[in-house]
Amino acid sequence: MATINGSTNNSQWTFKLEVTEGNYDITNNTSPVTVTMYLGRASSQSYVGGNWTGNITIDGSSYDLSGNIPYPTYINGGEWYEVASYSKTVKHNNDGSKNVSVSASMSSSYFTPSYSSASGTVSLTTIPRASGVACSSPYIGDNAIISIDKKSSSFTNTLTYKIGTLTDTIATKTSNTTVQFQTSSIADSIYALIPNGTETSGTIYCTTYNGSTQIGDTQSTSFNLYAKESVCKPSVTATIVDTNTDVTDITGSNTKFIKYISKPKVTINATAKKSSSIKKYYVSLNDGQTSSTKETPFSTIGSNKVNVSATDSRNYAGYNDYTLDMIDYIKLHINTISITRPEGTSNEAILNCNGAYYNGLFSDTVTNTLSGSFKYRKSGETDWTDGGSITPTITNNTFKITNLSLGTSFDYNEEYQFKVILKDKFLTVGSSDTEIITLPKGQETIAVGDKEFWIYGTAYLNDETIGINKNSANSSTTNGYSCNYLNGKLDEINSDIAKTKNISYCKMNTNFETKEITNAVQITGWENWQDNGDLGAYPSRNRLEIKNTTLAIIMGKTSGQYGVSAYFKVTDSAGNNIFTDNQQSDLLIQPSGNKFWSEPLPTTLVVLDPAKTYYVTLWANSYDNGLVGTAYLNNGFGKNGTWMAAIKLM
Repeated sequence: MATINGSTNNSQWTFKLEVTEGNYDITNNTSPVTVTMYLGRASSQSYVGGNWTGNITIDGSSYDLSGNIPYPTYINGGEWYEVASYSKTVKHNNDGSKNVSVSASMSSSYFTPSYSSASGTVSLTTIPRASGVACSSPYIGDNAIISIDKKSSSFTNTLTYKIGTLTDTIATKTSNTTVQFQTSSIADSIYALIPNGTETSGTIYCTTYNGSTQIGDTQSTSFNLYAKESVCKPSVTATIVDTNTDVTDITGSNTKFIKYISKPKVTINATAKKSSSIKKYYVSLNDGQTSSTKETPFSTIGSNKVNVSATDSRNYAGYNDYTLDMIDYIKLHINTISITRPEGTSNEAILNCNGAYYNGLFSDTVTNTLSGSFKYRKSGETDWTDGGSITPTITNNTFKITNLSLGTSFDYNEEYQFKVILKDKFLTVGSSDTEIITLPKGQETIAVGDKEFWIYGTAYLNDETIGINKNSANSSTTNGYSCNYLNGKLDEINSDIAKTKNISYCKMNTNFETKEITNAVQITGWENWQDNGDLGAYPSRNRLEIKNTTLAIIMGKTSGQYGVSAYFKVTDSAGNNIFTDNQQSDLLIQPSGNKFWSEPLPTTLVVLDPAKTYYVTLWANSYDNGLVGTAYLNNGFGKNGTWMAAIKLM
């Protein structure tokens, strides 16, 4: 309800209009409007009465009125008296809106005020008119659901669409509130709009009618359309053939492959769909080899699995996998190979070799074969001499050649080079210069000079290896040789030492005596007197004696408290010291903690004159230039703590 205040020709009186709106009619786009005139008293009570005439105008339509107010009619200050009212059905605008103008007046010659009037404009409730519309966003080719919000059941709606350049009518004056927009019939046309894209958008337009009359403005809503990957992705196939005629001549087919040997050519056949185009190709042989071209020749293949794919302009990919008919060939190769002489001075060459070989069929009638041969030449020469054929022994998928003599014409004073060549149906190994095998010159196992002695190979004592190391730990030059420590092993075979011919063993004991070692002192012997022919241990003489010997080993061990430097001295029977500076074998014992030590002396290999007799003695001297002047030999270790021994080798 709206109020319009007016005026009178007497300030003690007031005038107003009350405008009320009834229920609107959606179908007819109208609503009833009522205007009521009121006469009021401004302040104190007064009265009126008598005849009056007047007029009410609603939306341009004027209505004359007249009446009588009973005399006397009292009106209190601030109160109103309803004079008259009039109603009219008002037509709204096409969009349902309406601003209605109203006015009214009254006059009387029987009471005061004699004239009153009021006018104004009132906005009416907008009547719902055009239907609202909404649309779902489907995959291209599926149905879009259009929902219509109708304002009157008698209204109808016409639906149209616009997608890019595509336009058409979906439904004409339908009374339904839900309509399915079938995009399947225009799916290809939609895809043509987006050859490189995966989605697009469109607009639905809804026009409302009441009969043949359009109601309100056309309404619209937007929606999306999405490409369907399962429909769009390209179809992919491949043609795979072997281009290696060496293989196809044996297998009789270009689709039967031999692992590692075949040369497959892969050709991808891809068909783009729904207006897209092929942008990328990809091949994987599942052995690490790949390609990004439509057609690819490969020089080898290591797997029977081939994967191909193609990607279109929408970035959708199609795939296909193939399993090839493949023979699981094993590459011919040599695992280990050696050519040696059976002895250092032998002219014979002995071959040992093993490796892998495919021992199987390539077809119903063709099997693999293995043959061998060798060539040789002297090192430094350029021409090769054919040595003859070699027949390996085949077991399952392996071969070996064991202790095969290649002949006895290989002078041990010369170095030779060999090529051992093996061939199967497809591969040859051993023929390249990188596969040359060298047979070194031969040499004697033991050689003795006037003042020198050589050992080639490994020396053993009671089945234990004697390793030869150049330079003892305390040698001052690079010319001396000493053996690795044997002392621990010698203690383990103590009982055998006493029984072994030409081996002397003597333990030295000072009976825990104090030794002043500011100068060199000899360690005295205590027990284990032995006489084993060419070697002897004599504690009473404080020495070992060696005669009729060309090569010997001397060893020993010291223990006690505080620090010393211990060393061997070897002299001949005339008193000549045969150890020069570079041959002396000594050891500085650094005391630590409780000042005890137990250390082996470096085991030493000595070359002797068999016509002479030699004496081996054990000595101690001060540690670190005389800083320690007193030591207690064997203290804390017993009489077995300090000893020396000699071993005759030849």
